[in-house]
Amino acid sequence: MSERLELLKQSVSRSAERTDGAIRKSLMRETREGYGYEKLDFLEYAQEVGSEILGYDYVIDEDNKATILNAIKWLYNQPFIAVDETMTGAVEGDPSKGLLITGDTGTGKTTLIRMLYALSQFEEFQVFSMGKAHPLLWRERRAEEWVFNYLAGDISSIKEIMYEVPVTCIQDLGTEPKEAVYMGTRMKVLKQIIEARGDLPMLTIITTNLSLKKLEERYEDRVYSRILGNYNILPLVGKDRRLQ
Repeated sequence: MSERLELLKQSVSRSAERTDGAIRKSLMRETREGYGYEKLDFLEYAQEVGSEILGYDYVIDEDNKATILNAIKWLYNQPFIAVDETMTGAVEGDPSKGLLITGDTGTGKTTLIRMLYALSQFEEFQVFSMGKAHPLLWRERRAEEWVFNYLAGDISSIKEIMYEVPVTCIQDLGTEPKEAVYMGTRMKVLKQIIEARGDLPMLTIITTNLSLKKLEERYEDRVYSRILGNYNILPLVGKDRRLQ
């Protein structure tokens, strides 16, 4: 194993300390010489770091190689390919947009997010927010956690994620209750979060088990249009790795 890959693996332990990263102004990424984009076998990296995260051998099957490589290219602000809303056609990816990573349970969505985090932390990637450079790091939270925050009366955290945190990661969108009630006020918490963030220059990474059709049915046209307009869609396929 190369020294570089060994150092990358060590960054996984630091990735467990996930915190909110204040990121962008106009979603313009920093690009500079010196990053290791041309110096690393990314599939080797993904398998080694994935194994480190999971605690068992992580094998990238042929069907998911392209998705993983495109996600890493997105991180490096390099040209990449996403899929269109039919999930069958290819479109040019946009590094200024977030990621919507779809796939059934156990296909490796969370592992991919954590590999990206570890790599971003290792490379010390930066983006710009309000005229300042900030680390390209994010905090992982399940969709249902935001609903529980609202039910507990933690309105300030909801407002913060809607209007103030320039980058975040929402895991398992679609598993949360559709609606919550606090002090007599009903709110579709995730719908409101996605709408608000979609109207601002913010970066959001989402993972979901739902198909695009199910997302449209659950969150309606306004949110669905933001998903199509503000996210690069990257699908993971296959069986539940945890059952193999």
